[in-house]
Amino acid sequence: MKIQLIEGPVSHYGTQTAVSVVSVKQLASTFKADIYNPDEGRIGTVAGYQRSPKANRIKALVERLKEDFVVATAILVNVRNPKEKLTFDSKGRCEVDLPLELWGKDGMHRAKAWIELYEHAEEHGLDQEVVGDTKVNIVLYWGAEIVEEVNTFFDVNNNAKSIPTGNRLEMEAYLTRHAPQHTGDPLLAEIDDIVHDLGKTSQWEDKIQWPNQPANVCPSSALMRSCLEIFSEPSSVAGLLKKEKFTLLTTVWEAIEVVFPETFNTTDKKKYSLQKGIGVTVVHRLIPRIYLDILLKNNKIFKPEDKINPENVDVWVEYFQKMRKHEDKNMNGEDVDGLNFWLSGKDGGAGAYSSGAGRNTISKIFASLVVGS
Repeated sequence: MKIQLIEGPVSHYGTQTAVSVVSVKQLASTFKADIYNPDEGRIGTVAGYQRSPKANRIKALVERLKEDFVVATAILVNVRNPKEKLTFDSKGRCEVDLPLELWGKDGMHRAKAWIELYEHAEEHGLDQEVVGDTKVNIVLYWGAEIVEEVNTFFDVNNNAKSIPTGNRLEMEAYLTRHAPQHTGDPLLAEIDDIVHDLGKTSQWEDKIQWPNQPANVCPSSALMRSCLEIFSEPSSVAGLLKKEKFTLLTTVWEAIEVVFPETFNTTDKKKYSLQKGIGVTVVHRLIPRIYLDILLKNNKIFKPEDKINPENVDVWVEYFQKMRKHEDKNMNGEDVDGLNFWLSGKDGGAGAYSSGAGRNTISKIFASLVVGS
């Protein structure tokens, strides 16, 4: 059985490489993974070197592949100890017999997912012949030694960087809106729109750090994650419509500007941390608590004209005004009041609560101060 190869670059070890396409049936008959087994020795010996595949990752990919999901990225393999070097024609092509073994260097979960689908096609409600004929892109190293296999695996997996949170959230929101094949999060897509609109308000204009932009007061990802937290079930504000969520947020930040005008009037927009991650966390976590308090109060009011309007800035000012009463220590051990607590750096006190546990602590402190326990 022959496969067609297209000439690739020679590796820094002097190994020939090529690109090709094989069928899932061919992949199933040849693919090998050199999993590390410490009981058999050290890495680089017969003990193998690769990490064990994760069953949950394979299972999740199998479910997606069953729905005609296409993974066009190539699986990286090595043909160990070939009998001869590759000889390409003037157009960089050659034809070879399908190797007996293709040793996986990267893409093991993809390969094993395809093999699972092929070998158990009937259990997955698929036709084995159809699955077997599916094409898979591969990149071959032709005769790499074990040290190069390990080196390549290490470089590909250890030096690869995950997608920055801001970029990932933006792409996730985009795919949710526009890619029917993508299983997305409608709330995330909604929040993405809201945060972009929030960036046009006077309180947030030129203060949000969008993906790939230089550092600014608050990363868009921090705002999005905070909004996702407060607008998810079972929050008191989870059921609001998209427009109502945006109105609520603008009302809240207009109220914060009334209560803490110093943080918005300064020419140094990074002087205070009220609009940084820690401040956004505290303010936004107060929203469901205050909103619920308003609803409970309204339940006790019988006349419609006396109902508290949660879109009234003054209503939120009355709550947030209590934040100025907070007293704490800054990172130098000095006393700070409600405003100076939000100074950035060691002069303020908020920085001491920047960890996850710290944010939980300071959020509870302000919730007790503003709404009561």
